[in-house]
Amino acid sequence: MIFLLSGEGKTDFGQKNPTNGGVTVEYGPLSYILSKMVEEKFCYSPIELDNSNPDGCFYFFSKSELCDYSKNLSNSRKLTGMPGQKSSSLKGHGRLAFALGLKAIEISAEKNDEVIPVFFRDTDNSTNRDYIDKLESIKDGFARAKTGPKNIPVLAKPKSEAWLLCIADDYCHGSVYEEGPANDDSPNSLKKQLGIKLADLEFTKDGYNYGNEDLCNFIKNFDLNFDKLCKELKSFKDFYSSFQVATQNANNQQDESSIILNN
Repeated sequence: MIFLLSGEGKTDFGQKNPTNGGVTVEYGPLSYILSKMVEEKFCYSPIELDNSNPDGCFYFFSKSELCDYSKNLSNSRKLTGMPGQKSSSLKGHGRLAFALGLKAIEISAEKNDEVIPVFFRDTDNSTNRDYIDKLESIKDGFARAKTGPKNIPVLAKPKSEAWLLCIADDYCHGSVYEEGPANDDSPNSLKKQLGIKLADLEFTKDGYNYGNEDLCNFIKNFDLNFDKLCKELKSFKDFYSSFQVATQNANNQQDESSIILNN
């Protein structure tokens, strides 16, 4: 089972970094959260597996790569007049989710393995209407790509700092953080609140200048409790529910394929 991850930057799922010897992966806090979900359900850690296997479980597809893929996809279909699913009527994040879904199908055919596209964005707004509209847009994109139930939309409200703050606050005040300011320039922004929490917990010496490594160390040192997070954070509960449905369907499909091959 492969997870095709596409987020906004290194402080969510992470990013690939080119090196002289090829490419290394810098994981973000959400990768550690997702890896823990997989470990609880299937008894293996994708991150540990990836570190020992260059052809592991987490595939990274950056925001810029996804945008380029989506653009090239549209251009190629216009040039060839190729029929099929279209993204022109999709709104907002839907077009990129559509492209990610198609990329997942492409990789699945190449690797002969189940591939689950995971699309992350911050809502960047604390209103419920905006959250619902953006989440439905992502779901619509996946549906148009015909990924079936094997996809995971991840939309943090108003941004992923709300989830991390809830964890740091001993799984309390999640709904308050979800209604917090989405603007990082706000005097009481979630980003600034998280920096203060990280400094108090001694995961950073400077609460105003923490980085991805600080966030990952923080997550790795907490005993993550997904039931508590789901009770506190509606946006996280939606993510967790989608994860359960997608992985169960992908796992069932793998089991069915194994039975056919063995017979």
